[in-house]
Amino acid sequence: MTTETWVIEPRDPLVFGDGIAPVPFVDRKERLPAPGTVSGMVRSAFVADRGRVTPEDAARLLTSISIRGPWMVQRKEDKLAVWVPAPHDGVVSSDGSLLRGRLLAPADGEGVLWPKDVDTTMRLIALDERGKDGKKVRSIVEESPLWPLDQAVGWALGEAVTGEPASPTLTYEHRVHVALNDETGTADAGMLFSSHGVRFGADLALAIEVTVRDATLEAIPLPPTVVLGGESRLSFRRSDASAAFPSFAAYAKRFDAALERRPRGLRLQLLTPACLRGDGTSAWRPDLDVEGLKLVAACIPGFTAVSGWDLQKAAPREVRRLVPSGSTYFYDRGELSNTELKALCEKLWCQPIEVSGRTDDDIAHHRATPAQDGYGLVLPGFWFDAAGETI
Repeated sequence: MTTETWVIEPRDPLVFGDGIAPVPFVDRKERLPAPGTVSGMVRSAFVADRGRVTPEDAARLLTSISIRGPWMVQRKEDKLAVWVPAPHDGVVSSDGSLLRGRLLAPADGEGVLWPKDVDTTMRLIALDERGKDGKKVRSIVEESPLWPLDQAVGWALGEAVTGEPASPTLTYEHRVHVALNDETGTADAGMLFSSHGVRFGADLALAIEVTVRDATLEAIPLPPTVVLGGESRLSFRRSDASAAFPSFAAYAKRFDAALERRPRGLRLQLLTPACLRGDGTSAWRPDLDVEGLKLVAACIPGFTAVSGWDLQKAAPREVRRLVPSGSTYFYDRGELSNTELKALCEKLWCQPIEVSGRTDDDIAHHRATPAQDGYGLVLPGFWFDAAGETI
């Protein structure tokens, strides 16, 4: 088994689909590609020199290759800084200060339309509508969709995060196309749609961790370029250990300092969209197998749609609705000691919270498990204070 960190440097603007049909002149600005898009690029790189991929080859790629990521890296002098999706459990005031959400229990006479299998003692995440100056607040994600990892860890540990993080420079471009008539093969008059691309700055790239569990695949020489996203646009590929996601040990002292403040429980933030499909549980919440932990709140801004391409059927995949990156979950720690809580954070650090094992549905639709494709990676942290206070 080999594990490498790949750095992908786009040569042209990247075009990412989101499982929704193109709409004329409507821009949808994805900042990072879906993990499934990246894992498809990785597996395709191992068969780039073949004119035909057999169903058996495609099945072997699914089970033998897994990824972790993607995340964005930015070169600053001789170092690569990691950027991750911003959290959804906060807002930005007009003066640029960040306001955390508040954990609230519904008052007497108030009701919540929870799913059937949800504990009705679940609390709500209240986000302020106005700052201290009385002006309306803005969404963190709309203003700064990507945060430096150091700042995201600070937010996750309840540290004072001052100033609105500036996301790396991404330029958006879009092109208008004419739809083709399937029967005539010519342009369909008046049928226009647009595709948009995101252009990375010269100092930006994508990073992913690629693990190969097949000696035959490990021996294959990989091309220096890969096709990522739509319209067959090329990106440069290289291995670079310096772009690896930092280890938990690099932040262990900050976790120790946060534990001294006696957190109320565990906070998990999604670094990649999550396909949560545990047996008997809802598709919006993780199924953590940790005795004593109890889910008490979640901050989820709707869903994100993903599709893909089935190599074995040579056809589009079905659209799936996933929990978006940046969503957050809050757990009561129960009787867990500080040592146990820290050990749990180390175990979860940038790891998937997906249900492991390939299901019958995965096999029928020729998919790897979501965890193998990089879905559901989490950034662990803590939440503090009593109900009704900031988290």
